[in-house]
Amino acid sequence: MPLKLFGAALISVALSAFSISPASADFLLTFDDGDSFDGDAATQMNDATDQAGPFNLGSIQSAILTTRKINGVVASTEQNTLETNEFKLGIDSAGVNGGEKNNWNDGESWTFDFNAEVHFAGINLGGMTSGEAFTVQSDSFIGFVPVGALGDGVSFNSATGTFTFSGDANNDDFEVSDLGGNAAKITAGDEVTIAFSGGEAFVQSLTLSSAIPEPGSGMLIVVLAAGLAIGQRRRRS
Repeated sequence: MPLKLFGAALISVALSAFSISPASADFLLTFDDGDSFDGDAATQMNDATDQAGPFNLGSIQSAILTTRKINGVVASTEQNTLETNEFKLGIDSAGVNGGEKNNWNDGESWTFDFNAEVHFAGINLGGMTSGEAFTVQSDSFIGFVPVGALGDGVSFNSATGTFTFSGDANNDDFEVSDLGGNAAKITAGDEVTIAFSGGEAFVQSLTLSSAIPEPGSGMLIVVLAAGLAIGQRRRRS
C-alpha cells in the first residue's frame, strides 16, 4: 500500500474509534423534598417497581434507577422506605419508632440497579464520626483496579467489589480522585448496595458518569504515530 494511503487508513481507523467512544459526563444525584428522584415526585420509595430518572449522562446516554431492596428485603414485601429531606437521604425502617427516618442507622442498606451502564464516580456523606462507615458494593466492581492511590478514609476490596468510606476521613465528600482516579463501571442490571455501620449518618448525593473512552482508542493513536514514523523513515532511505 502506498505510504500516503497507509497513513490515511490509520487516521480513518483512529477517528472512527473515537466517534464511537462517548465522552464522560457527570450527573449529581441529590435528594430533596418533592423532587423527581423516585419518578413520581414523592419522597418515599417502598416498591421494587419505583424508579428514578431518567438521568441524562451526556447527550447520547440516559439511565433509570430502580430500587430493589431496602435493608436487604425486597422493597415490595416490607414497608421499609427511603426518605428524602433537605438534600439528605435516610431510611425509615419498619417497626422502628421515632425520628430515625432522616438518617441511616446501624445495619440499614439500600439496593438498586440501573437499566444502562453507568460509572460510580463519588459519594457525598454526612454525619459520620470515628469508627462509622458506609460501604458501596457491586459485583460490577469485582476486579476493578484503581489507577492511583485511594483517598483518605477510603479502602477497596477487589475480591468482593466493596468500597469502604470511613468516618475517620478528613472529609466525607468523596470524589473520583478518592476512588483512585478512575470511576468504577456498573453494568446494566447489576445491583449496587449502599450500607451503613455505626450510630447515625446520611447520604447527601451520588456522582454518576457515563461511559468513558475505551483504552483501545489510545492504542490506536500509538499505532498511528508508529505508522507515520515508519513512513518518514522509508522516505528518507
